[in-house]
Amino acid sequence: MFGLKFITLGVIAFGLGATVFFSLASLRNIAWLSRVASLLALLGFFPNLFVPDGAAAFVFATVLMAGIGGCVSLSSYANGFVLNNTERFLGAILILLYSGVMRVINDLFFVPDFFMPAVMATVAIGLILASFLCRATDFDLDYTGRGRYSEGVWLVLFVFYSFFVTKSLGLHVEAFHQPHSGLVTGVSIITAVLLCLIVQMALNRSVWTMCNVFFIATIGCYALNAAGAYTLANAVYGFKEIGMLVAFYLIGCVTNRFSDFRMHKQLLFLMMPAIIPIYIIPDLLSGTPLLYPVAIGISATLFAVFLLLSPAFSKHLFSAAWSESLNLADMAETKKQMEQTARFESFRLTQREKEVAVLLLQGMEIKQAAAALGVKYDTANFHIKNLYKKLGISRRAELFARFGADGAGRHDLPPKSADSEAQ
Repeated sequence: MFGLKFITLGVIAFGLGATVFFSLASLRNIAWLSRVASLLALLGFFPNLFVPDGAAAFVFATVLMAGIGGCVSLSSYANGFVLNNTERFLGAILILLYSGVMRVINDLFFVPDFFMPAVMATVAIGLILASFLCRATDFDLDYTGRGRYSEGVWLVLFVFYSFFVTKSLGLHVEAFHQPHSGLVTGVSIITAVLLCLIVQMALNRSVWTMCNVFFIATIGCYALNAAGAYTLANAVYGFKEIGMLVAFYLIGCVTNRFSDFRMHKQLLFLMMPAIIPIYIIPDLLSGTPLLYPVAIGISATLFAVFLLLSPAFSKHLFSAAWSESLNLADMAETKKQMEQTARFESFRLTQREKEVAVLLLQGMEIKQAAAALGVKYDTANFHIKNLYKKLGISRRAELFARFGADGAGRHDLPPKSADSEAQ
């Protein structure tokens, strides 16, 4: 429609929905807006199951994409402020792995016509449900010392834009639409995911390595396609998709390190509207002799700029004092925390309540626990009250008595109730 591919129109609706919803967001209403966005997505989703192709289906699909754009933009807050680096990294890994596995299944096995729509419906409903269940306390964090535009922020934005520029060009590359291309690209993506996991565990500057692989693979994809080596182009495709992992991982890391809510909002306004022209321009070049030279030229230029900026990337991002959190130590610390919280699995506690329990057993007071979690004092106290209620206890001494391994040396503390601790 309008001379543009439907996927491009969907991206436009997605970008507009993301921008509008987050422009209206504040710390007070973001949970409520998440529910509104999820309901808008539902409004477009269910009619699409029954409406035949045509103008009506296009309208409902546009509403769906706008709602999903709102859900994703609002959930970007969680990616930046709630998740730790390990969760961000493994989350991006799971997205890529899902993409690769579904390509292989769709190409290698006979699946009924309803299978892929059913899978996509499951993903959409999961996103909508997660957005609808957001609570105000999920966004109640402490931004002390944040809200500054470090050089590392601008460098990460360069990687983010580079991924989406090359991604939009890839939609029009002939090699990715050949018979059984899904099988080859799927295996390539799965291989790239496994290598990323190995690299993350083995190298201190693994993200830097992944950035280089992304740029080199992108140039290779387009060059092989221009040469007619479609199978090889698809075999390299998965390594090109590493750009998604790097872009979203780094955006979350710098947001968590440098941003407050206002700055996060500004960054989103820089990112989301720019995606729209990034997808429109390749549509205009599609089917013309200019597409492949432009794709190769842009990819090579982006890589050249990345190499020229290498000293800045090293100084302000990968070798900066705060970048230790990008390395293996963070994953080891997270594993340790997961092991500590595992003993609370049978009590139906939220992840936050498990974390609070571990911190209390380590001897922290409420103020210290709040600082460790990056939340306000009242929010930490709210989680403690819920924790005590679910465990059927009323004071910290009872918590030590039941889970005393980490509470050794703290049994001499006078019993405290959640209310008295808050005072």
